[in-house]
Amino acid sequence: MKLARAEVGMESEARRQLPDLLRRPGSTHSVEAWSTSVTVDPAAQLDELAQLVGQGLVSISEYERQRRKICDL
Repeated sequence: MKLARAEVGMESEARRQLPDLLRRPGSTHSVEAWSTSVTVDPAAQLDELAQLVGQGLVSISEYERQRRKICDL
């Protein structure tokens, strides 16, 4: 079933009047922008990595490889 242009326009107008469920009331944006930057603490990463080595879950060679990656940040 094809809709006439006038019917399509009316449907669009009716749709605009429906609440946007992705927007908080009073917000002017459909999707709120959240910060995409992540703060990573290299010292905490190295501590956690050292604990994994101590538990035997990570080898010394893997620790060194990961340490180089962390320190190059």
